[in-house]
Formats: sequence, C-alpha cells, structure tokens
Amino acid sequence: MGELKRLIGAANRPEELLEKQKAFSKKHGVFIIQKGPYSKLTAPSGKLYINSTGNAGMATAGMGDALTGIIGSFLAQGYSPLEAAINGIYYHGLAGDNAATRKGEIGLLTSDIIAALPEVLNSL
Repeated sequence: MGELKRLIGAANRPEELLEKQKAFSKKHGVFIIQKGPYSKLTAPSGKLYINSTGNAGMATAGMGDALTGIIGSFLAQGYSPLEAAINGIYYHGLAGDNAATRKGEIGLLTSDIIAALPEVLNSL
C-alpha cells in the first residue's frame, strides 16, 4: 500500500484511493494492481477488476515478486496484458488459498504459493 500511495498519492478513504488509482491508470496507460485479499486491478481503459482469491497470510515478503513472475509467464505465453494481469492475480491468490488450506495462513511463505501453482493451474 505504501508503494501505491507513493505512486498515486495518499487518500483519506479507500474509495478515494481507488478512484485515484483508476485515474492514474487511465492517464498514464498502465495497469496497476492494489494487492490485498481482494486485489484490485485498474486498466488503461479506466475499468476496475476485483479479484476473488487470496488471503491475509499472503502479506509477506516476496509475494509481489511471485505475482510479477506469474503475470510475466502469461505474457510470455501470448496473453494480452489485461488477460495476463487478471489471470496472474487470480491464480496467485488461488495458489495462496490452496497453500493456506494445507498449511494455515500464519507463516505462509512465498515458496508455498510457488509450490501450489502447478496443482492450481492444472486443476482448472
């Protein structure tokens, strides 16, 4: 959240922050992911996408790096940037939910999410 606020500026309410995020995405033609249990993706079109997967145990070092790698892998497979971002946040969160079911949210590691990815990707 700190990185996002440095990028787009602080806000007094979550709704205001989301509006600023949407405006920034549209103005600069970029995708922005506001990470969290319900990650929020804003697109250059001004559209908002809210992810339904993920959990509080994923608030640990390296999760953003793993998410970036997942999105990059979808881009490398030929998905559009929007599809790659949507799929990335969904599968990243789903792998986190899968890992949390097996290990619990407390002490969840980025490596747990990475280890859960093949099973999650192959299950759908």
